[in-house]
Amino acid sequence: HILRSAKVGLAARGVAALAVSRCSLSHGAASGAALQGRCERTELRDNTFLHNVGSGLQLSSGVNPLVVGNTFESSGGCGVLVFDGGRGTLRGNRVLRSGGVGVKIDCASPLVEANRIGEGKDVGLLVSGLAAVESIETAEATGQCVVAAAGAPCDAQTQAAADKGGEPKFADATGHASTPASPAMSSATLAMKSLSSVVA
Repeated sequence: HILRSAKVGLAARGVAALAVSRCSLSHGAASGAALQGRCERTELRDNTFLHNVGSGLQLSSGVNPLVVGNTFESSGGCGVLVFDGGRGTLRGNRVLRSGGVGVKIDCASPLVEANRIGEGKDVGLLVSGLAAVESIETAEATGQCVVAAAGAPCDAQTQAAADKGGEPKFADATGHASTPASPAMSSATLAMKSLSSVVA
């Protein structure tokens, strides 16, 4: 149990192998965990991230972890933040009651599969920047879902206002929402094989 850290609860940079399972990282003054650099063979499984001031989990450049069956709850910022070229597989996680965006993907390319995202104060799932998401499948989100094309602005209030339920909205490069995906979406580096059941 990692409790009330003055900084990040778990920080890893450029490790050869790392497996963290059945741990609790809670009430930290920053993010619950932050991974960056070439972290090969990294796995976070069945952990609980509660009431951290920052994001529950941050993944950035060089990382490609397997993140499975974790609970990210009541984060002050994003539940999960993948940015700056981060990758990884997010599968079967619960992202609940985030103070910011539930799962935010910015200039990154993770696989997002069968996660539950909901009850947060901002957008459930936000994809923006020069992202290339391999697949977003069977994700449940009880809030709004906005997927932005490459280069589109990421203002959370603007994005959230664009989607008041119904089908997901797609923002073009000017930030205007459209349904379905606009030509700007198809010409962007954002590639989705499936976007199903994202908004409950």
